Amino acid sequence: MSEQEAVEETRLPEVAAPEDLSAAEEIEPIPRFKEDKGPFGSIPREVTEEELDQPGVKRLVLHIMDQLRDQVKELTEFRERFHEERRKSAILE
Repeated sequence: MSEQEAVEETRLPEVAAPEDLSAAEEIEPIPRFKEDKGPFGSIPREVTEEELDQPGVKRLVLHIMDQLRDQVKELTEFRERFHEERRKSAILE
């Protein structure tokens, strides 16, 4: 069995949409958890143009962007390793 065939076997089957829309309306939505914003959760998040012009705000935004970029890179590498291991295990089975 080739690697491509092994990967295709591990894919989830596609599920067709219900014919009767009333059946879809009966499904309850998944409850969302409240996001914990900590002790500063009640502070408004809106930023004015004047506030964005401040050098400190620009530095803070750039710092947060750098942190998020690092997180994305780390999670992307993790996802790639996960899928590689999943392919290996599918081939071994």
